[in-house]
Amino acid sequence: MKHQINSSDNLLPSEVDLFICSNGFEERWKKILLTTHCKYAKEIYLIERFNSSSHSDVNYQGVDIENITIVDVLDSDQVTQWNNIFTKITSKIQSMNEAKVVIDITCIPQLTLYAIICQLHLLNLNKNITFTYSGASKYNIESISSSDSSINRLSTVLGYPGVSTPSCNKQHLILLVGFDFDLAKTLIRDLEPTSISLGLGNSAFQGEFHEINSKYLKKIKNFASTQVAEGKITTFEFSCSDYQDAKESISKEIIKHNDKNIVMCSMNTKVSSIASAKSALENDSVKMCHIEPIFRSISDYSKDSDMISIFSL
Repeated sequence: MKHQINSSDNLLPSEVDLFICSNGFEERWKKILLTTHCKYAKEIYLIERFNSSSHSDVNYQGVDIENITIVDVLDSDQVTQWNNIFTKITSKIQSMNEAKVVIDITCIPQLTLYAIICQLHLLNLNKNITFTYSGASKYNIESISSSDSSINRLSTVLGYPGVSTPSCNKQHLILLVGFDFDLAKTLIRDLEPTSISLGLGNSAFQGEFHEINSKYLKKIKNFASTQVAEGKITTFEFSCSDYQDAKESISKEIIKHNDKNIVMCSMNTKVSSIASAKSALENDSVKMCHIEPIFRSISDYSKDSDMISIFSL
């Protein structure tokens, strides 16, 4: 659920043994670290997203960088990245037994986040983990929707293969709609689903986001109608900010289409992406896929707000 960040400390563990986050060019990456008592965590792990040439563009003002452990796990190869995450992050959590861990998912790259969620699920490590997400007050829509649809990277997510039925010739796509029409268009065109569920986010961190999201859903639906048979496109709603509500909505949508091979893609908030991931892990028939532009400007991507989500799995 959404909370004002200045009243969030009582919703977090009173003592944090390990705080994990990732950096970014936007101020949102350090909002929770600097505003809550997570800055006093016994250990702080920072997942490094940038090479040395870009590192200087990250604003570390206010961050005690000397007391932070930089964790280098990212790799374009999912198997290598999976192994890095297990060695440097998951194994650390596993070794801490009853320790209180907070993971700020705000700027953790999507594929990295999916790997973390899958490993925690497989090893039953979610008991003492709290997740946080810093909501945005504004998005640079032009930056988000300016990807070149001819050079996108579409991949199946490692750890979420789904169990396909070869005799079934129906492929259903569940797409959690975001603000990027070109990516959604490429996804639908390349996957060639026989039916589609388009998810519209509600309970957004800012009221205007719902209106913007509705416009993109309509645009995507119009394109999908040129690719999929009439009557094979449906819509549903999910929460952008409440993990449990989002998971319930997504799981219900999965059940409606359990007679088909299901592919799911989340293009909305990280909160709903985790809800998608957990729904897929609990439903073997669902395959997760991920699409991203190879080139995109990620500076000035969003502005921070005073609203955050706090939840456990």
